[in-house]
Amino acid sequence: MKNGKQLSVCIDKDEKYIVYRYGSKNKIELEYPKEKDFSSFKKFEYSGWSRGGGIKNSAMELKYLAFTNNGIKYVVYDTYFLEVDKLEAGIKVIESENKITDLKGLKKSRKGNLSDLKDKVNEGEELYD
Repeated sequence: MKNGKQLSVCIDKDEKYIVYRYGSKNKIELEYPKEKDFSSFKKFEYSGWSRGGGIKNSAMELKYLAFTNNGIKYVVYDTYFLEVDKLEAGIKVIESENKITDLKGLKKSRKGNLSDLKDKVNEGEELYD
């Protein structure tokens, strides 16, 4: 992350659970969910949308992984807009409609692809801006 923290979404090697972790190398500030079992997959939602480029369209790809913890919504995002050649990744922390914190990720440090989670977690419908 641009703030020096690390964000990771990990699936157990045997695909028994999924977990979100945020913090520094020495201290995890948030780990969700606490239960490391198969039920963890049901606590996340993946939503996304993509459009290929063409004469009348500018290509774009939107990928989101969301969960709610203690009334706060967390949205991990990975988006690309060809028209402005803009690639962004990070997490939005949504405490209320008026209080949204956007923590930007470092493009070079991205590993993996959120779309790999599409068929492993719940399907979401919301696209976040």
